[in-house]
Amino acid sequence: MSKEKLIENLLSSLSVPENKSQDQVWLELNSRLERTDNIIQIKRRSVLAMFLPYAAAACVACAVFFLYPSESFTSFVNESSSVSYHMLPDGSAVSLSPNSKIEFGSDDDSRDVNLNGEAFFEVKKGVPFTVNTTNGNVSVLGTSFYVTSRIDLLDVKCFTGKVKVNSNNGEVFLLRGEGMSSVSEIKYMHSSVKKWEKGDLSFDNVPLSIVLEDLKLFMGMSVVNTSGFNPLITLELDEETEEEIIKIISTISNLNFKVVGDSNFQLYK
Repeated sequence: MSKEKLIENLLSSLSVPENKSQDQVWLELNSRLERTDNIIQIKRRSVLAMFLPYAAAACVACAVFFLYPSESFTSFVNESSSVSYHMLPDGSAVSLSPNSKIEFGSDDDSRDVNLNGEAFFEVKKGVPFTVNTTNGNVSVLGTSFYVTSRIDLLDVKCFTGKVKVNSNNGEVFLLRGEGMSSVSEIKYMHSSVKKWEKGDLSFDNVPLSIVLEDLKLFMGMSVVNTSGFNPLITLELDEETEEEIIKIISTISNLNFKVVGDSNFQLYK
């Protein structure tokens, strides 16, 4: 039975006030019932509105958990003065230079590595292996290569196979014996011997500031450059003494030097 019919039956059984007609009472009662319905609907919507944000957040959290499961990471930091050696979950090997750090997923299928510093990689063949740095990325399938990423410098040397380098300078492919530097923006040939592992150092168009940093890391030499000059250096060091090294750098950079103390030197104009 409709609402109007119920009201009509009810009114017919009730007495109507003297100052109001039956039609007036019917209209007033109907209006009050409509307001009551609206209040009930508003309260229902208010309750739903209160819980909807929490329900939505719960749905999003569940979706993220199942679609993007969290991955644990492992990191190696070399705080020593010599090269450290590590195996990655996929079987690839890393030789990590002093003052350098790598981070990678603990999953056996992980082939992405984050690098800050310098490292030599011997990559097991398989799906693409990527080294991510703040200055660019290096991708390979199975090869050995050396990566330096410090400040604004990205330097990559390919020892075997083929590597792809993506940086601010674009995309470059390197074959065995080739290297590239983000400073010179051109490819160059390098020695196939990993001299840095036995304490020998090789630089090709590398800023003087990076050379001095590596001398401190690998040889314990502290060289302060007060000239404000930061030329590009091409240099190979084998068994030279500290005094011989500072003389060579002084000549190449056209700067003067002086001995400040044991293993401490200064470059100046």
